[in-house]
Amino acid sequence: DFAEVTPEHVAWVQDELNDTPRQVLGGATPREILQQIFKRGASTA
Repeated sequence: DFAEVTPEHVAWVQDELNDTPRQVLGGATPREILQQIFKRGASTA
């Protein structure tokens, strides 16, 4: 029942997923890849 899920728990799950290395990303985490994309975008702006 999602009505009982707190925003804090959702944030915790998001962090766990975003900080888990992925083989498809060459061992990087989704968070690391997103940070690289933001850095590239900032340097081209």
